[in-house]
Amino acid sequence: MFDKENGGHGSVWNLGLKEAKGKYTRFLDSDDWLENLDLLIEKLESCDADLVITPTLCHLPKGKLWKLKIKDMKYGRVYDADTFDWLHNRTHRNFILHHSCTYKTEILRQYLPLFLEKQPYDDMILFPASIIGACSLVAYDFVLYHYLMDREGQSISKEVMSRNVQAMTKSQKAVIEFIEAHPILENSSKYVYFRAKLPKLYNMGYRSYIKLPYKEAKSYTEEWDAWRMKRNPSVKTRWIRMYKLLPYRMYRIIGKMMTII
Repeated sequence: MFDKENGGHGSVWNLGLKEAKGKYTRFLDSDDWLENLDLLIEKLESCDADLVITPTLCHLPKGKLWKLKIKDMKYGRVYDADTFDWLHNRTHRNFILHHSCTYKTEILRQYLPLFLEKQPYDDMILFPASIIGACSLVAYDFVLYHYLMDREGQSISKEVMSRNVQAMTKSQKAVIEFIEAHPILENSSKYVYFRAKLPKLYNMGYRSYIKLPYKEAKSYTEEWDAWRMKRNPSVKTRWIRMYKLLPYRMYRIIGKMMTII
């Protein structure tokens, strides 16, 4: 039992990761639940992979279910993380966040404090930390995590996300800063993947604000562009070029059209 000042979701996860005694760590949000823990424990007892991936069952509005399936991986096969095809494999797009991942404790603990505190979207950092820190991964074919997606006021809802723009921006910046701060073996599949991923992450700040009210959107985009210029002025994308070349009002109109298509 631990007694600590309330620092939010990320603070609790930092503490849990620091104090964890087991070989593996599993994260669980307060409104979600797990099943088949006996199967997971059975697999972990004979497993040494850094990432253990299992399907997630998402509970959508009106009682609908959506199963995030394992794709392009053979169950029970241990993959080398430096040669795994992160760029083209379809599984990692859904499974690197905590809903479908069980992590070897030591690969995350080395980055403590890993999670941002006193703000939502702190779990976004698990995406780069787990890929960069892992040496191996394996997938098993049983649902472990039940992800409730129809709760009112949930942080991923459009209404809440629009109110939490600053928190989302802070988390997006933390992801980029983490990737750029941790060197990856050049020519490894991780290196190829993040070299392709980084421009898209920088794009998020240019495209994610355009649906906000005009003045607010313009201000956030200017702030993001100044931060990007200071951090990585060499990155070039279609969104960046468009923002630099066009008056903001025209950029906003075209940008909205691009996000619809």
